[in-house]
Amino acid sequence: MKIIEIHVYGFGKLIDFHLTNLSDFQVIYGKNEAGKSTLMAFIHSVLFGFPTKQQQDLRYEPKTHSAYGGQLVLLTEKYGKVLVERVKGKATGEVTVTMENGQIGGEELLSIVLNHLNKSMFQSIFSFNIHGLQNMNKLKGEDISRYLFAAGTIGTDSLLKAEQEIQKEMDTLFKPNGRKPVINQLLHELRSREKELNELKIYNGQYEMLKHKQLSLESKRSAIQEKIEHHQRELQTVEKMINEWPLYKEKQQIMKRIDAFGTISFPANGLERMEQLTLQIRSINSRLAACEQQKKQLEQQIAQATPNPSFDEHHLSLQQLINEWSQYEQWKNDLDKYTLELETIHEQLQLLLQELHLQHIDLERVEAIDVSIKAKEQLRSLLKQYDYLSLRRESLTKQRKDKKQELIAIEHNCNHLESQLMPEETFRRLSNKQHHLEHTKVLQAEYDRVQQQIEIMKNVASSRNTSGQMTIIMMAVFLLFAGFSLVMKHYDFLILSFVACIIVGIFMMKKGGQKQLNKQLSSLSEEAEKLKEQLNSEKNVHHNAHLYEQQKELREQWKNQVLQLEHIQHQSEQLEHEWQLLHKEHQRFIEQLNQMKKEMLLDIEFPSEQLMNAFDILVDIRKHLSKTKHINVLIQQLQRQRLEWKQELEQWFERLQFKWPSNFEGILLLKKALSDHQEKKIIYRELNNKRQELDNQEHQLKLEQQSVESDMQQLMSVANVENIEDYWNKGSNFETVEKLKERLALLSIQMSEEKTKGYQSIQDIHELERKQTSLISHVKDLTHQLTVTDTDLAKIKYELKQLEEGGTFTEKLHEFHYSKSQFQDFAKKWFKLALAKQILVNMMDKFRKQRFPKVLQMAETYLSMLTNGEYVSLHLHEEEDHFFIKRQDGVLFAPNELSQATAEQLYVSLRFALVNILEDEYACPIIIDDGFVNFDSRRTENVIELLKKMSKNKQVLFFTCHQYLLPTFAEEQIITLENGKLLNSL
Repeated sequence: MKIIEIHVYGFGKLIDFHLTNLSDFQVIYGKNEAGKSTLMAFIHSVLFGFPTKQQQDLRYEPKTHSAYGGQLVLLTEKYGKVLVERVKGKATGEVTVTMENGQIGGEELLSIVLNHLNKSMFQSIFSFNIHGLQNMNKLKGEDISRYLFAAGTIGTDSLLKAEQEIQKEMDTLFKPNGRKPVINQLLHELRSREKELNELKIYNGQYEMLKHKQLSLESKRSAIQEKIEHHQRELQTVEKMINEWPLYKEKQQIMKRIDAFGTISFPANGLERMEQLTLQIRSINSRLAACEQQKKQLEQQIAQATPNPSFDEHHLSLQQLINEWSQYEQWKNDLDKYTLELETIHEQLQLLLQELHLQHIDLERVEAIDVSIKAKEQLRSLLKQYDYLSLRRESLTKQRKDKKQELIAIEHNCNHLESQLMPEETFRRLSNKQHHLEHTKVLQAEYDRVQQQIEIMKNVASSRNTSGQMTIIMMAVFLLFAGFSLVMKHYDFLILSFVACIIVGIFMMKKGGQKQLNKQLSSLSEEAEKLKEQLNSEKNVHHNAHLYEQQKELREQWKNQVLQLEHIQHQSEQLEHEWQLLHKEHQRFIEQLNQMKKEMLLDIEFPSEQLMNAFDILVDIRKHLSKTKHINVLIQQLQRQRLEWKQELEQWFERLQFKWPSNFEGILLLKKALSDHQEKKIIYRELNNKRQELDNQEHQLKLEQQSVESDMQQLMSVANVENIEDYWNKGSNFETVEKLKERLALLSIQMSEEKTKGYQSIQDIHELERKQTSLISHVKDLTHQLTVTDTDLAKIKYELKQLEEGGTFTEKLHEFHYSKSQFQDFAKKWFKLALAKQILVNMMDKFRKQRFPKVLQMAETYLSMLTNGEYVSLHLHEEEDHFFIKRQDGVLFAPNELSQATAEQLYVSLRFALVNILEDEYACPIIIDDGFVNFDSRRTENVIELLKKMSKNKQVLFFTCHQYLLPTFAEEQIITLENGKLLNSL
């Protein structure tokens, strides 16, 4: 599978980011914060979903853009081109997969395309960065070997960590001789409860008899309590009837009085209505009298407030004249301001002319100077070139001088070195002696290598003896646990213990490899003796090696000095030629600058470096001249407007025959006269409106008077009376009957018809009192019986309590079964953990036997290439999950004995080998984010060459922030990122 196109809609700082035609080996370069890690996270997210908010991975949601997600175009052997698009939706995003044949699907189809590869497995095998290498820095000793073993089998140490976590949780549940684990504590508690239960079985017969008596007495007590409550309810009913007897008698008397009055015809609320109508008549008469008095006063005020109509005809024109007075004053202020500004501009103009010594030049000539943008740019360009040539001329002059001094110094060094060199024949004899000494050094290095390998083999033999003792101890522990399980009848634990004993036995049988180790140790010792004899047989050759190296270095220095002398002579000739050309060009620019000074009316001696400032001053002079003309036009316009307004004011005063001055005082007098006129008009209009309101009010009051009198006559007609006095008497009787009916209604609520019928059978209140006395006597007798029953019940409860001092048999039985259930639950949990651990062990063993040897075989080739052949092979330990690395001199090293950089190269070799082994199953691209920062320059070149070789079979995406690596790649393989943007495009 190969990624050929990346299109980011919005992801972190990448917005509308597009990469096409990605090559088999693609280098993506960018400094820190350029977006490399964001792009790598985007590839993971599109293929396997956006991280949820509960996960620790960053979601990279854009801060300044609404779009979130993007698409990848994949090229696969099986399905052809596949378009994978993932955008914002549910927690992991909405994914759409479009196949080359037109088929469209979602997560299920994407899983099929990826051969059911998940994100964790992809990152642990195909995508890695510096963090995977940094994890090795945190490990010590055997942990490094385990970590590398996991990297070569499944790409991650997650299974090893899972096995350790399961064992830790098993130990918290149960240990054969432990006390604190949960299962150990529950077993002890279960035995204690079983003992208590057996003791309580003796008291169980007597306990049941007392329980039966207790139930009988409680039933009797309930029956007595029920009778007492029944008699108490009857007693409450009788007492209530005694209390309500006066209400019953009152109700009977009211009904007799209502019958005596008979039927009375009277309007509803007749008295209140008649009283309100009487009050309304009095109020209306009073308001009519007040209305007549107000009308007389208004007529007098209207006669005094009639306005003078002389101002109405010219009101708008006069008001406009008043409003323009403020504008008249503003014109005066503007005139003063422009006059002052004109004087200031004239002074500034004189100062600017003095700076350029042009105060005696005609201003029309100054206005004719070209100060356009084009002229300014021409001057700036001319000055810029002139400055560059001046600086370049000074620089070349200094370089000519330095080269001459350098030639003298090198010629002196050559003469000095020639005087120190020995004759050529003498140097040749000295060189032959030096080659003879090198052979002795090679023999000594071989002897030291064999001695180191002998020490390593002795250490391995010692560690095997220690592991044998530990195996015997483990066998004894499992046999003790089996015996304990047999006694407790836990057959599932018994079977598990026997399986563990068999595994330990097999492990002990495999310890026969000790003989092979001793044989190898003997062979290495013989080889060391032979090398020692060869060293002793060599004759010591004494010669002056220091003199040879010194002469060799002097000859090399002399050659370099001669070459440098020729190179500097050539440079001096080039500098002289360049200086002559530059001098001519410099003179030509001086003539052009003098012509510019003439056009700007400047003296020929004016400093060239001040020409731009002079040009800016000329621009300012032109601006001041233009502004002066504009202000003069404004002053003339303001003077004309002031004169016209003053003439118009004098004409109006003459027309209205007012002898007022044509200044601010006249405007105030005119304004006051208009204001008084407006006030009179308002008062006159308000008085007329008020008179009309009084007329309307008087008419309305008369209509109300007629309506009220009609309502009073209608009430007397309904009451069937002829005068107001008879109406009041009949109303009083009607009110008395209504109050009696209200009281009767209230009594009817308190005493319903059903209650009233109950009283009809009773002659008087004494009959109810006799029934009350009888019920009180019955309640008293039943209460005594209840007290006797409670006493008997208390005795039985006391006896039961004596039997229940240590807890009842039922409770203890329940506690025993509860503890047993708890024990079984935790035992099942422990067994599940043990089974899971065994499954993990079997899986890792399968990987170790089937996959890891293939990985080691391929990793040998990669490691040898990365270390320039210094480490030649990898050897797997037959009995443990460890392996050794063989150096080219035959010395074996454990992974934790390697240097940090070499251990990282071993890790890289294992990861690359695992990728190739899984190629048929998962053909994914390799994604690397600066994984080789600890490698030296040579080994870095080696790993890049290895990546180029691997890119022939699968795509490699290499992210880096190190610019020094870029020359090792072709230009078309490099993509540069800066702040989330693409600087070069494929």
